[in-house]
Amino acid sequence: MTEKFVNWWSERLHIRDVPLSRVPDYMYSVNYWLGSMVAAAFFWEVITGLFEILYYEPSNPYGSTMSIIQKVPYGQLLIGTHLYGAYLMILLAYVHMFRNYFVKAYKKPRELQWMIGVILLTIVQGAAFLGYSMTGDILAADAVDVGRGIMGSIPFGKAFEPLVFGNGTSLDLFSRLLGYHVILVALIGILFGYHFYLAEMNGFMPSHKAANNRAPAVLDQKDPSLNPWYPRNLIYMLELVFFTFGIIVIVPSVLMLLPRVPILFSPYPSVSPTSALAKTLPAYPPWFFLFMYKVLDFKPLSPLDVTIIAAVIPILFFLLVPILDRSDDLHFMNNWVFQAIGIIAIINFVQASVWAALAPGVPVSPNVYIPVIAEPFIVVLTGFYLMSRNTRSPTVSKTAALALLAAMAGVFAVTLASYSHLFSLQTLPAAVTGTLASGFLGAVLISAKDSASPGPAGKVSASRPKLSAAYALLTALVVTAFALAAVMWTYDPITQAPFFGLGLGTLFLIFAEMIAIYHYAVYTRK
Repeated sequence: MTEKFVNWWSERLHIRDVPLSRVPDYMYSVNYWLGSMVAAAFFWEVITGLFEILYYEPSNPYGSTMSIIQKVPYGQLLIGTHLYGAYLMILLAYVHMFRNYFVKAYKKPRELQWMIGVILLTIVQGAAFLGYSMTGDILAADAVDVGRGIMGSIPFGKAFEPLVFGNGTSLDLFSRLLGYHVILVALIGILFGYHFYLAEMNGFMPSHKAANNRAPAVLDQKDPSLNPWYPRNLIYMLELVFFTFGIIVIVPSVLMLLPRVPILFSPYPSVSPTSALAKTLPAYPPWFFLFMYKVLDFKPLSPLDVTIIAAVIPILFFLLVPILDRSDDLHFMNNWVFQAIGIIAIINFVQASVWAALAPGVPVSPNVYIPVIAEPFIVVLTGFYLMSRNTRSPTVSKTAALALLAAMAGVFAVTLASYSHLFSLQTLPAAVTGTLASGFLGAVLISAKDSASPGPAGKVSASRPKLSAAYALLTALVVTAFALAAVMWTYDPITQAPFFGLGLGTLFLIFAEMIAIYHYAVYTRK
């Protein structure tokens, strides 16, 4: 019956006629499908965003946002999951980008595909900034002020400020924020469609072992051992889509039920700018802008300096890396400078973000931030150089050497800060975070140089669970899903929306597991 149903739809939709890429068995791993999870989060954002537009009023941004939460059925979920959908989408996009960066998936024939991806990540963060600013709370007001300050500091920025932020009235400002937000989301959809097209035309990047560590790394689509895209790829992708939906719904639902949630993680807007509490709250931006928020505290850097250092230069580097790294070598340790730069970028991003969360708005002098920023450069570059000189040294010695270098650099940073009389609990976290990030992240990535991209999977283990056990679990999940759905619909859609969200998120995870069992029973189990 299932096969007839699938065949009926495939014949009418001509799915089998679409030239989508075929993949080997070992590619059915989340490692290769992060892009589909980003797409799932984007789809969630579009759907929830369209519902929010029905109730959002640019003339009363904060009031209409709170009205959605307090009066619209399931409005709490609408606001909370839209926020966390954006959070997860950006996080997955970062993971997806750096994963492809470290396996050098930006090389021929995927140069344009990579560049479109970097542009997409940049536009996604721009759309997130606009959406985050539309709530009209104190954090949104601070974000708009920072945006105005940065724009006013760049050449000709003052001339274009009215075009972006309006004529000074609240209605004009939030009307423009809404309009630009919709435009960027539409642009994301168009570029993502092209990105997906290039990904399918270029095919999945095979393991380095299968490609002999040489670009162009492409699969032979005539290889009969490869699996056709439909229906197996579609089934596996649906599993990841429902899993992504589950995370997007469950996390904010749990946070809504907690009594006190830090402002950085709250799924709700903060207080109104006119509230008496507004002056007591730190001007936190979303987590993906925390690093830049902290760099703005570095004195005597101007907003223009910060924009160039923390945004323009990194974007240009990652955008142009296919041109900068033109060799056809895919080995992790060859052309190691590019790998080192990627690790340094991650460390500095994490380090500055944690620093901003712990010490928001606290000015930092060069005597403090220069050693903290220099630490990962010293550790990672020295570590990579030593590894390149002796690639056969044991992993343990490599890890120990990096940990030692990290500790030395951390001590140096703290000592220098103390000597300058600027040491405090507000500067200690950055030094400690830099030490840990440099040591552990650098050690993990470097020691994994020979396994940056997993090789083909071996034979299926004979100890796999019996098919009868899989069907029994599937039956139990179906019964659980029906029982959970029956309970969910008894909750009040306004006052008990978080409980409904927990049930809905659990249902999504159950659906993901049911599809996983089907994939195992039909395709994986031999």
